[in-house]
Amino acid sequence: MRVFTFKLSSQLAGNSIFTFGCHIYVFQSSIIIIIIIIIILLLLLLLLLLIILILILLLLLLLLLIIIIIIILIISIIVIIIIIIIIIIIIIIIIIIIIIIIIIIIIIIIIIIIIIIIIIIIIIIIIIIIITIIIIIFIIIIVITVLKP
Repeated sequence: MRVFTFKLSSQLAGNSIFTFGCHIYVFQSSIIIIIIIIIILLLLLLLLLLIILILILLLLLLLLLIIIIIIILIISIIVIIIIIIIIIIIIIIIIIIIIIIIIIIIIIIIIIIIIIIIIIIIIIIIIIIIITIIIIIFIIIIVITVLKP
């Protein structure tokens, strides 16, 4: 260790008014100070790197969160589309079933009308046959009574 001494003195007309002494102690090897400064700088650099790493991890976490939200949105849209398609298919099937039921009811009504018409025609034919038989019988009776001597 070296000692540097600085003396400041002021003289007035050859008499010393005051003397001020300052001793500065300097280590012979200033490497320790340099090492301490380097260690502090390295610690600051390590702290800066740690902050940068934390920021990068936060950005990656944010990116992962955004990706997860996008995936959830896409899955939701797909599910909504599938549900809409299923509802449309169910509505179409219900409409087809209603149309088939209406067609079957119309066919049954037409068949019933045809059967009623056939029955009416048969009844009319039977009535005509009975009337003609009665007329023929009357004609025969009239002819027999008129021709009887």
